Amino acid sequence: MTRILHVSDTHLGNRQYGDDTRRRDFADAFEAAVDLAVEEGVDAVVHTGDLFDDPQPGVPDVNRCLDVLAGLEGAGIPFHAIVGNHERKLDEQWLDLIGRLGAVHRLDDSPTLVGDVALYGIDAVRAPSWDTYDFTLEEPPEAARLTVLCMHHLFEELVPPQQADYELEAVLERLNLEPDAVALGDYHGYVEETVAGVKTFYPGSTERGSTKESAPRGVLLLEAEDGALEIRRRTLDTPAGEAPREFVTVPVQFGERDGVGLVERRLEEALGPDETVDGTVVVVRLHGEETGVSQRDVYELVASRGAGVVHVQDRRRASADIEFEAGKTDVADIRSLVDETIGELDLRPTSSHIEEVVRATDTTADTHVRNEVEAILAEKRRERFDAGEATEGDA
Repeated sequence: MTRILHVSDTHLGNRQYGDDTRRRDFADAFEAAVDLAVEEGVDAVVHTGDLFDDPQPGVPDVNRCLDVLAGLEGAGIPFHAIVGNHERKLDEQWLDLIGRLGAVHRLDDSPTLVGDVALYGIDAVRAPSWDTYDFTLEEPPEAARLTVLCMHHLFEELVPPQQADYELEAVLERLNLEPDAVALGDYHGYVEETVAGVKTFYPGSTERGSTKESAPRGVLLLEAEDGALEIRRRTLDTPAGEAPREFVTVPVQFGERDGVGLVERRLEEALGPDETVDGTVVVVRLHGEETGVSQRDVYELVASRGAGVVHVQDRRRASADIEFEAGKTDVADIRSLVDETIGELDLRPTSSHIEEVVRATDTTADTHVRNEVEAILAEKRRERFDAGEATEGDA
């Protein structure tokens, strides 16, 4: 029997809500997946994209990744991966750099044999290149009893229609060989379906990318024997407990005369009589009329209750974007507010993608540059819509 652990969308470096606690949570979840692989004694781990959250990951995030992968290397378990949309660069990928250190093997159109399973990989493909992309795969070796194609896309047969990019059945028709299974990434929820006679599945993300992603995070254990494939889902245990860290969403509708006491009452209602906020992520959403209660007031109230992470979304009418208290705001406060705002907007991956495109203008046609930038912005708009409207999705 050949046993492979399927992991996806670890998003290392994601400083969700501008908080380093969440950055560590994403890394801890990836480590938990690797620990499970070692515990199970699998033959390989395959990652279907978005290992990193950003095409320009920070040095600490790369180092943490290498430290985690060292656990696999010590156990003699190879790590195979493809490039996702969040980490995709125009030139050489981070997977290539890490691969030079022997920590990862990047899957491509040639078969990689793990036991009697032939693995193939197709990186995330941006919209301008999709219609002309060559999906030709090399023939599998005679020793292969099963073929698995790894991709990083949202397919309409498996995800909510407002999130889907393409039809998987159309991709299968463009392939020169029919895989026995398609292992997918990009969607943050667990899905397992049969499309045109082919087993297809998303393991979901290893950590929570938004408040909508409430189901336990996990991975898939693939067991292949005599040409048959069995799939078992496993949830993850991390230092913070069962992934993901508990989230509490607190909606607050302000009237003109309401003060911070209203936030306290709504927090108690959201938690229930016996619950605390210790170690949880608390997302407070302010609606209604503008009052004298600032975002900082709300933040300090919730933080004082022991929340692990606090995020305040102010959607009240006529509210200022940033409020400073005269004579009491220093440079550190300003930087903190700016970091929090940028964290809310999640601009860093988008701006990095566009920067990569623009910097390549000396070797890339203007039309191609426009197409690439338009595709990046369209992708970001879709991601922002998914985060606000969908039950699960990419982030």
